[in-house]
Amino acid sequence: MKISRHQIFLFGFFVLLPTAAAPAQKFFPDDPITEDPDNLSIKKPAELELSTTFDILAVCRT
Repeated sequence: MKISRHQIFLFGFFVLLPTAAAPAQKFFPDDPITEDPDNLSIKKPAELELSTTFDILAVCRT
């Protein structure tokens, strides 16, 4: 019995599909926190002047 590329693809797809869909564990059971507090205030980033070469290339692409 010869195995085709299509059969190999389907086998790989259905074997790897459950591992990709499995949810990742965010915290370990012994971690002291149970959630990630992302509510800290952060300063607005300052503007940074880029190089003239970058500006010219960006204008040429549009």
